[in-house]
Amino acid sequence: MTKPLIRERIVISWFLSGLEDFFYAFKIHSPWRYEPFLCSIGFEKISKAYILALNAAKYENLKWHDAKEMVNCLAKKRGHHLKKMVKEIKNHVNDPDPESILNNSSAKLKDNHKTTLEAMEAAYLECRYPVPSYFHEKFPVASILVNGHPVVYDDPIGSTNFVNFCASFAGKISKYLKKNFDISISRKRFDSVVNGNASDGFCNRYLQYFTLNDST
Repeated sequence: MTKPLIRERIVISWFLSGLEDFFYAFKIHSPWRYEPFLCSIGFEKISKAYILALNAAKYENLKWHDAKEMVNCLAKKRGHHLKKMVKEIKNHVNDPDPESILNNSSAKLKDNHKTTLEAMEAAYLECRYPVPSYFHEKFPVASILVNGHPVVYDDPIGSTNFVNFCASFAGKISKYLKKNFDISISRKRFDSVVNGNASDGFCNRYLQYFTLNDST
């Protein structure tokens, strides 16, 4: 297997695995934290897809089994530290507006990409473990108090902005992979992880962020 083929196979595998997580998050649309949890996992994999393309020199000269072992080490090393991974990506992409990779705003929450990344890391934990405090407790609605204490909160994790942010980020990464590494996420590959009754709704939400011109 040639070096470019090893890199492409690994990067696309990670990207599509993340996209599949987004699809199942959309499909189950579960209450509480399971949809955000899957979005968080998908965001991690798509971030690592770009980072693995960036670090291809560390594995593309190895035999296939050894290459997969090295990829596993590179991915494990970064854990679920989303803010660090996004910073690593931003330091590499050649974009006139580096912040465009994280364009995100919510007039209601007055949040930004930093808040959304923190919410995504929190979602990863809150779904898996009983936690002493929840992320939404940082966002009380000051105008609604009972005996001087907040009882209503804005919740970045449960907002549609959270899901839209993931879709926008995935689309950006697909464009950066094509521009910087000539790795394409085609419509055929996109469709390979999207099927069933929820596929039309998912495509309506996500495809607006992608440029998928070929069918290979």
